Amino acid sequence: MGAQQSAGPGGGAPLVVAILLPKDAPASLISVLPRSDRRARIQVIHSDADIATVDVSAITAIVWVPPAPEARLKALYDRVANQVRWIHSLSAGVDGISDFISTRLVASPIPLTNGRGAFSSSLAEYAIAACLHFNKQFSRCERNRVSKQWDKFTMGTLRGKTLGFVGFGDIAKATAALAAPFGLRLIALRRSPGKTSGEPGAPQLARTYGAKESAAFYRECDFIVCSLPLTEETQKSVGKAAFAAMKPSAVFVSLGRGAVIDEAALHDALTTGKIAGAACDVFATEPLPTESPLWGCSNLLVTAHNADLTDDYFELAFRTWGDNLDCLLAGAPANKMATPVDKQLGY
Repeated sequence: MGAQQSAGPGGGAPLVVAILLPKDAPASLISVLPRSDRRARIQVIHSDADIATVDVSAITAIVWVPPAPEARLKALYDRVANQVRWIHSLSAGVDGISDFISTRLVASPIPLTNGRGAFSSSLAEYAIAACLHFNKQFSRCERNRVSKQWDKFTMGTLRGKTLGFVGFGDIAKATAALAAPFGLRLIALRRSPGKTSGEPGAPQLARTYGAKESAAFYRECDFIVCSLPLTEETQKSVGKAAFAAMKPSAVFVSLGRGAVIDEAALHDALTTGKIAGAACDVFATEPLPTESPLWGCSNLLVTAHNADLTDDYFELAFRTWGDNLDCLLAGAPANKMATPVDKQLGY
């Protein structure tokens, strides 16, 4: 991580970075916290009481580690707002601090960065695994094993099928890169469809659709991967109309933010044969309540928001933080940081 390995430029005073930890922070997080050096002095904030009792007068940057309370971030920022130069969210999603952004940061020149890209590789693996799970009918294979049934059914293949992305950010790009060798045709539904052209390193898409063409997009897909961030615009944006437009054989994969999906519409689609199956790593309420009818869907693969929870999760997260620290100390403007967040759009 950059903050641990490099000396401060010109031997100047280091940036003082407050890291807001969640309650009962795991050992895997504590063990990889950046160490103070000549460029960055680290000040760990464990609780609300720390903000009131610890000297915060020198703090010039803040790292929010979810699920640390948004109120704690607000309280610290309100004490040091006049001197803060940078705020970073360790997670890619910043919806957990949306009120803080709208009430404190949106009109401020202070750069906000996030963990975008740090976890895309593992999420891409999950997306492809989910497609294979349904395509190869692994649940059926397991049932056959349990019942000792020699069921020589015809297995599907990914080659020649169409994989559609709802949103085409870092997660979708990483998934597209894994999907291409399988021979999948790749398309995307984007808020700004014209952005696909000319993006350095972006996988080749057969077609990009805008919001007004969403029904046509869904009709083409054999597999759909949704990795949208949660904003006012995207909340429940994948709902009844979207599922109605999908093929009965379609498989839907959700790994962005759960509240983007209308879960009642998803349940209906799964139980009435509107789609063949779904894999969800994220839900509107987490943990998924035991009374949720989604638990009863035999064609739903449920994971507990852990598709990106790898052994090196926090190491990867702080590596991205370090990349942004490098940019800040090099004098990069807010929009040229490693992973800048558009405070108006919320991602």
